Amino acid sequence: MTSKLYLFLPFLVLFTSCKKNSQPTPTPSTISISGEIYPTVTIGSQEWTAVNYNGPGGKEGNFGVNNNSNYKKYFILTDLAGVQLPAGWRIPTAADYNKLLSNFTKNTDLDGNLVASLEQSLTLKSTSDWGIIYSDDKQGTNLSGFNAYPAGYYTDYPQNNETQKNYALFLTKTPLPDTKKNFHASYYSFTLTRLYPTLSSDDRTFCFGCFIDNAHNIDLPKSVRFVRDK
Repeated sequence: MTSKLYLFLPFLVLFTSCKKNSQPTPTPSTISISGEIYPTVTIGSQEWTAVNYNGPGGKEGNFGVNNNSNYKKYFILTDLAGVQLPAGWRIPTAADYNKLLSNFTKNTDLDGNLVASLEQSLTLKSTSDWGIIYSDDKQGTNLSGFNAYPAGYYTDYPQNNETQKNYALFLTKTPLPDTKKNFHASYYSFTLTRLYPTLSSDDRTFCFGCFIDNAHNIDLPKSVRFVRDK
């Protein structure tokens, strides 16, 4: 554990001292998108799809892919232009993911995006397939019902899933501010590493846990969830 802390020190984030005392009880349901039924879960005042979108278009990883459909499909925003969502449903924004995290934490990074602790992040993660490398690594508990799988992202070099088992990277439709854009990224992403979840603000996020697996925000196809307000 001590050796990992050394990695974090140059990138320390500014945390508030407030801690959530309780968490919402998830409420499961279903939704039909592109002719396929997806499970959903209500977390606080939002309803989220509880598995990754697996519809037409996008990219399909074909190297080292788990049989679970959550690992198979990755999308960029233009891939989703023709998806007909039921009324009220949308591609999440950065604000949507911050609102999701607000059910579990009030800690923020230097950009004002919410960052959850290891124990808080476990409630968002799937109960299997996360890489166990260090002694304090754990599978998720999925107590929130969000059920985030560590599917990584898609790359053409070669066609496969990058960083599978190490982190989940979810698409948002919120552009980065001009001061944060770079040749890697122009949109925010929601990132869950083996240790922490946060909104990735640029190529290297201020979330110190995100440095463990060299995780970074990048404009390549990612996993997709949908959300609506309740």
